Amino acid sequence: MTTIQDRLNRQDRDPEPGDQLIGQIVEITERETQYGAYPLLVVADDEGAVHSVHCLRGGLLWPVVRIRPKVGDRIGVRYDGVTGTSSAHRYVVAFENATETAPDWERIEKSQRERSKDGNSAGTSDVDSAWPVNPPDDGPEPPPEEGW
Repeated sequence: MTTIQDRLNRQDRDPEPGDQLIGQIVEITERETQYGAYPLLVVADDEGAVHSVHCLRGGLLWPVVRIRPKVGDRIGVRYDGVTGTSSAHRYVVAFENATETAPDWERIEKSQRERSKDGNSAGTSDVDSAWPVNPPDDGPEPPPEEGW
């Protein structure tokens, strides 16, 4: 659990294309919006700065929901910017390890799938094929796809 001071010291900002964050997940919570539930990852980078990663956009949401990371896991996120003519945001996400407990991933996934069925998708009409799970480090990289 983070302290109030830790929360005030978080490095929160909108990423620029090419920005990347690599670090350890120190807290996972969920947030509810008019667009459904989504995970909020708190990540401590290798220099000790703490960042909030709101996994609301589909390009970030679906890889996280599929992997279902836990506190203590390492994550890498790279923002590639808006892609194509669809104004979709492209992220590349990678994970290492799996340890402690996590939020109710089934509820988050169900909430997002229901939203997708209602035509309010998180950037994709086909949730199951929107973003493949990243392969292991030694595997081939998936082809670029539209983000959230």
